[in-house]
Order: sequence, then C-alpha cells, then structure tokens
Amino acid sequence: MKKLLMSTLAMSLVSSAAIAGDTQASSHHGHEMTVAQARSEAAKPSTDGVIRRIDSATQTITVQHGPIESLGMAAMTMPYHVKDPAMLTAAKPGDRIKMTVENVGGAFTIVALQRLP
Repeated sequence: MKKLLMSTLAMSLVSSAAIAGDTQASSHHGHEMTVAQARSEAAKPSTDGVIRRIDSATQTITVQHGPIESLGMAAMTMPYHVKDPAMLTAAKPGDRIKMTVENVGGAFTIVALQRLP
C-alpha cells in the first residue's frame, strides 16, 4: 500500500511539473518566450516564395508565393509592404524566401522575412 501511495504521489508531481512547464518561460537564443507565445508564433500566416521585384520608393517587395490559407489567399504574385525597411536590402530578386504576412492597417505586410538556401 505504501508503495502504491508513493507511486501515485510521484506521478502526480510529474504531471504537475509537465503542466507548469507549459506556461513557464523558456529561453531560445537569449529571448524569453512562453510555450503559448511559441505556439502563437508558429501559427502566424507564412509561406515560401520567390522575390520578383523590390521597390524602395514604395517600400514593397513583389513575391510569387504559395497559398496563405489562414489569410484566405491563393498562390499568386503580388507586391507586399514591408514592416521594416531593412527587409528591402536583406534579399534580392530571384531569392527564395519564407515570409510571414499580416494585415497591418488594411495592407498585407511582410512582418518577417528569411532567405532560404
């Protein structure tokens, strides 16, 4: 009986630690992020594409990309505003990219951009 009680108590502590770990902050490359925040980041609308044109004057990047289902967008080629003007020099036409797009003030905007090999 004592063994059963100790085993049950141990399982309870392990379960509690696992549940608590779901809301604890974790460190990734020096940035603190909760599991919920990490899941939110992963759920952001992103797609792979190819840069077709960069227009510094209008601060847009034209991208040929696959569907972005969470935004109801089919695969297409269109210009996107950029959240950060530094994105305009981070890549060049012909580069393969992964981008995260959000509706910012009524305009589809690239909020994250990563060059792919």
